[in-house]
Amino acid sequence: MSWSQLHEVYWYDNPEKTIDCAVCNAPSSGRHYGVFTCEGCKCFFNRTVRYKLSYTCESSGNCRIDRQNRTQCQHCRFEKCVKVGMRRDAIRRGRPTKYSYLSRSSKSFTSQYDLITLLTQLERSARASITAAPKLPDPGVQSMP
Repeated sequence: MSWSQLHEVYWYDNPEKTIDCAVCNAPSSGRHYGVFTCEGCKCFFNRTVRYKLSYTCESSGNCRIDRQNRTQCQHCRFEKCVKVGMRRDAIRRGRPTKYSYLSRSSKSFTSQYDLITLLTQLERSARASITAAPKLPDPGVQSMP
């Protein structure tokens, strides 16, 4: 049975108890990328996969990863993420980032500006054609013979 399956069974059998992160044993914040992990390990895994980061271990490649020293060796931490079942394919690549609205808003601003400019020109053109057109008699008012 894998780590993720063990944690899932434990979670459903003991909903009042907290589940520890499968990577570093800190309290888990939920299931992320297929495994119950803490926010720190979730974000670390996401960054590593999203930005295609690679790390090297300065020791023998089997550093202890726990809550106290999870930041000491990124290589071993990522290897443990993969070992416990975190799935790279579960990361949403198309999801907007925190600041992606800036690029969209500048495009949106440009298109809104273009739209306002076009509407202003249409309004001016319509007013000019109305004032230039001859006055027609009002159909509701009868003219005297």
